[in-house]
Amino acid sequence: GTLDAVGRLWFTDENNLNLQINEDDIVEGNESLDIQLYQPVGNLYLGGERISIGPALGRGLSAVSVIDNDFNHGFFRLGQSEYSVDEHAGTIDLTVERVHGDTGEVAVSYRVLEIDETHLEDLGLNIEGLGLASSVTGSPDFQGDLGKLTFAPGEITQRITVTINDDTLSESDEGLLVILSEPSGGAQIGGGFGLGHALLRIIDNDYSSGKVEWSGTHFQSTESDDTAQFVIRRIGGSVGEVSVNYAPSAASTAVEGVDYTGATGSVTWADGQTGEKIITVNLIDNLTVASDKVLVIELTSPTGAPGKQPVLGRRTATLDIYNDDFFGQLSFTSSDYYVNESGGAFLVTVE
Repeated sequence: GTLDAVGRLWFTDENNLNLQINEDDIVEGNESLDIQLYQPVGNLYLGGERISIGPALGRGLSAVSVIDNDFNHGFFRLGQSEYSVDEHAGTIDLTVERVHGDTGEVAVSYRVLEIDETHLEDLGLNIEGLGLASSVTGSPDFQGDLGKLTFAPGEITQRITVTINDDTLSESDEGLLVILSEPSGGAQIGGGFGLGHALLRIIDNDYSSGKVEWSGTHFQSTESDDTAQFVIRRIGGSVGEVSVNYAPSAASTAVEGVDYTGATGSVTWADGQTGEKIITVNLIDNLTVASDKVLVIELTSPTGAPGKQPVLGRRTATLDIYNDDFFGQLSFTSSDYYVNESGGAFLVTVE
């Protein structure tokens, strides 16, 4: 018992309620729960007889906070699934991104290496028409490399620099592989936010009449943009006049005259001329709610001086045409309306 200031004796009992907190690895923030006391009951014994009484309830509500100890350290990915670099460029920088979290110091290893059969099977790479770049021959195409990137807290991008060797061999475009591995510090690779590997295409530049190809292969527009531009280039040689045709391929879902016009034609470079030619495709805004469309334009029939035909590089370019016509949404202008019972009719506005 406990004596109070005036000498009265009080008896108190203290009981502990033990809560089991489950540990998980889900990043969910701090959480809370309330514990409520209710229906207090008690008994009083007088002369051996039990009498039920209703004790008073004091502080009946208590809050418990569960502090989360899981944090988003992030996921590593390469900025693109495929890169391309001109052989004479010397180097190319590939961006490694840290997404969906930047807590703490984390690291990831990388390798720049040749493609082999195992990579083709395990990674599902499509290298049709592409040669295999080498890093160990007498005239290597690139410099193999391995290393480790360390990201400070809050840091979200770093770069891998790949060295390209410019040779004088006339050869097909060649590919190599960049792979991320061994993440540490709580971060992971990919996680549904991107890929941990990328194909790097080395574009050969050793042709007397040059190589004709699309400068870029993937573009995006909305149907209300009016026009979309594509760039065709001649590189690696300038002997003789060169021309190439372009036209939509059967892989397109966009329809001539309905979604676009002007995607068929040819471009020409004079003898000694290299560089880029721009073609403009007109987009039709049909003001109709429809699915997105794809326009694939293909390069065909390159021509040049007799015995000095240009080589075709990247033959197709894809334009995603996004629909920007929508039915819209209907809604009330307010979630609550009030009217006097005797007010009669009242107006409810729908937008």
